[in-house]
Amino acid sequence: MEYQYTCERIWKGYQIYANCASVIRKGFELVGAANITNDSLDLNSTFMRRSDSALEHQAKTTWLASVFLSNFPDFFGKGITCETSPEVWTYITTALCHDVGESIIGDIPDDGSLLHDTKDAVELEVFQEFVCAYSFFDRRELLRTFSSFQERDSHPARALYALDKTEAILTLLVLEKCGIYGNLEARENPTKRDLSFAKMADSKLAADIWGAQMITRFEGFPPEIIHPIYELLTVASYDVRGEKFTWLE
Repeated sequence: MEYQYTCERIWKGYQIYANCASVIRKGFELVGAANITNDSLDLNSTFMRRSDSALEHQAKTTWLASVFLSNFPDFFGKGITCETSPEVWTYITTALCHDVGESIIGDIPDDGSLLHDTKDAVELEVFQEFVCAYSFFDRRELLRTFSSFQERDSHPARALYALDKTEAILTLLVLEKCGIYGNLEARENPTKRDLSFAKMADSKLAADIWGAQMITRFEGFPPEIIHPIYELLTVASYDVRGEKFTWLE
């Protein structure tokens, strides 16, 4: 309840931002959720099928990062505030760029498969090519931050990782609010990992499955990250479903 009012404002702003950007994360049709475009600011306007792009997801994650930086002083670590612009610039830029590899090599699923074992190396290689547009010093810092993000070995890296996963769930909740559901049964060949997390969540909805995965992925994350994330997802879920996520209980 500590962050409830703030998270209610963030959830409201996210819905506007998501709909203005015509966003639905690429791949939702695989779990039975239609991809949509919103033609206006009206959340109830006509929707049509469409693919999301990695850039749209990056934009939403970066927006969340900027909002969390503004509202939760310790989210990115003690003493990291809007005034510490060089550090903040690095984290926000990394949030904007970290999925750029998906635009080139496609989205490698985080499903424990053999292909996933090469995910970090391939994405880092593409990222190294991409950040050549920056100066050497900035590029070095970005590469260090990107590697930290992949390993989740620092407080700011965990914060970016948490926002990345949270954004996907918020998008699914926006879909649910529009009456469009991602159902695991619609996928032809669900992974064993998805099936196991569906059992853990006691649900076949994609939002619940992704949420259940966050239980293990957020293990060891500090409360400065976990608490506002949980509160934001609680607020969003109550607004959409009138109840908490199964994984939040």
